[in-house]
Amino acid sequence: MKTIIVLTDFSKAARNAANASVDIALQLRADILLLNSYLIPFAVFSMEGEGRTMVDTSLIASTSESGLKKEARRLRRLINTRNVVEQKPNITIHSSIDSIGHTLKNLNSSIQIEMLVIGVHQTSLPLIFSAIDFEPLLKQIHYPMLIMPRNHKGFLIQDFVFATDLKNEDLIALRLMRSYAKAFGFRIHVCHVSKPVFVPDFIEEDKVQKFGHHIALLGEGNITFTNLKGRNVVKTLNEFTRSIQADMIGITHNPHSFGWKLLNDTHTSKLIRHQKLPMVIFPQNFLNDLSKPMPI
Repeated sequence: MKTIIVLTDFSKAARNAANASVDIALQLRADILLLNSYLIPFAVFSMEGEGRTMVDTSLIASTSESGLKKEARRLRRLINTRNVVEQKPNITIHSSIDSIGHTLKNLNSSIQIEMLVIGVHQTSLPLIFSAIDFEPLLKQIHYPMLIMPRNHKGFLIQDFVFATDLKNEDLIALRLMRSYAKAFGFRIHVCHVSKPVFVPDFIEEDKVQKFGHHIALLGEGNITFTNLKGRNVVKTLNEFTRSIQADMIGITHNPHSFGWKLLNDTHTSKLIRHQKLPMVIFPQNFLNDLSKPMPI
């Protein structure tokens, strides 16, 4: 059975992300695993602020376990309010003293992970969720990462924007999004941002034209492709999503890709903290797995 892993630190952001995971699990017929690490939030550092020097690991473990059980009960009540005809998603919990990366690596060997869902905290740090540095995490995981904005409470998607830099990896990710679009009933809008130039770049124009042709074949006319012009990628992208009233944005993440540049330049922190739309990121390992031929 496919499983959606939801990271939680029992905050409002985490609860909203968990609520969205219920909608996703119902559509994809997947189970939900609530994951809490003792490192979330900064349990050890918070002790120092209270003047304590001894680490009561048993108390931290007990608090983590009880918090997970409480959140699992809440999600089961939420599922019971839905008109579920088929089997309901199974809610399980996992509490760990290890780092998120190490815990996910161990879980990956025992369950089929469909997606990792993370809630965004409003912070001045360029971090997505509590103490998680997402760059090493994206290099490790073999499944999509969904980042949910702090105040986004559900997962009703009608228009999905995929930002591309015209790479073959993007077409691989779009094939998966096409299957998601059929399950959730949303439209896909692919866009590319080109910087304005005085002298026409015929190589760039040819790449754009060929990629648009691939998109037309892939979507059988049901996926739109728009070539945008703008010097500020983040600003141009946000203007486009607002213009079509998009509900979600997607990017791929591999070395030197559009997504990699977007998440590693000076705009990153601002993009993540102030992102009002859910963002799905397809990491390099996941794209490599999808590109491999199926065993006979």
